[in-house]
Amino acid sequence: MIILDAVTDSKALCGDQGVFDAVKEKVNRYIRDRDLVRTGDGWFPRNIVKH
Repeated sequence: MIILDAVTDSKALCGDQGVFDAVKEKVNRYIRDRDLVRTGDGWFPRNIVKH
């Protein structure tokens, strides 16, 4: 799950912005498709996270 943190917190500093945007979109789709939420302890399915 550290990859989710790295990609969601990052921004492109150099290189191909299109490649970076494609990776970020895939990560965002992964998070949406699995209905994940970020907590202080990591990424978890929304239905098991207590509010």
